[in-house]
Amino acid sequence: MTKDIDPFNVGYRDPETYDDMLPPHFYAGKEDIRLVADWIEDHFDGRRIPRALDIGCGNGRSTEVFASRVDTLVGADKSDGMIAAFAQRFPDARAVACDTENLPALLRSQSEAPFDLVTAFWSLSYPILECFEELDATGVHVVSDESAGRRRVTAFLDGIIDSIADGGYFFGQFFDAESAEQRVVTELWETIAPFPGTGRGFSWDLLRQHLLTKEREGEGRFTTTRLPGAVLIDSLDKARRWFEVGHLNSYAPLVSAPSTTARINEFLEGFVRADGSVLLPSGMHMFSFEKSGISGALPRPLQ
Repeated sequence: MTKDIDPFNVGYRDPETYDDMLPPHFYAGKEDIRLVADWIEDHFDGRRIPRALDIGCGNGRSTEVFASRVDTLVGADKSDGMIAAFAQRFPDARAVACDTENLPALLRSQSEAPFDLVTAFWSLSYPILECFEELDATGVHVVSDESAGRRRVTAFLDGIIDSIADGGYFFGQFFDAESAEQRVVTELWETIAPFPGTGRGFSWDLLRQHLLTKEREGEGRFTTTRLPGAVLIDSLDKARRWFEVGHLNSYAPLVSAPSTTARINEFLEGFVRADGSVLLPSGMHMFSFEKSGISGALPRPLQ
């Protein structure tokens, strides 16, 4: 019998599918969006945020926790379906449907920047990897050699940094490629094509290196923390769907392969709890870049 497969990448194009498939992710006893709210409170201390940009905003799930304190909010995503949901959720915000790599240039041309807060939650890996290769329903396509891809990444990330106001922040969450869950995801994808550069962690390495370079050049201060965590899923069936739709993008050649099903089942069955739920080990990098000079590290009287 032929296996029913969702439309390619529907999990990140259709808001209802996204909400249905996405399980809660917890780190240090808090859900990922709670960590966002805590960080905003710690760094803005009750102050309003004049202008904020959420890159890869999706349907606004993470934006929700800080939108009410932003005077001018811009959300951007490449999916028309997600942007429509974002616009409905935040009718006073500007919703931009745009390929993420081209977003900084677009906003600059429209005099939208600078922003006091730029965020990217779980979304930056995709535009970085797309500087080297693209995935669609027909396959994985190489679009740049490594040196050309690196130049595209540099231009993209420079554009983000340039869009931040002096004293503003770039803040985000990024998956940890070394977690048990992501290692299995990497293993499965590499049956289709190898990841560029250093592999699954390549996109994080490029982002980290870029922000460190900007710090060394005196443009700001980069902070990152790795947080171990857990993904809690109601049942094995939902856990399989999370893998197939969330991690594997409903990519038919991969999802339909019996070896894929067997490997997912083998992995997931090791984490089933007595109540039938599935608790997967996870991990993330939470990072921020404050756009300020070296003196920003000094006590205020010495700045």
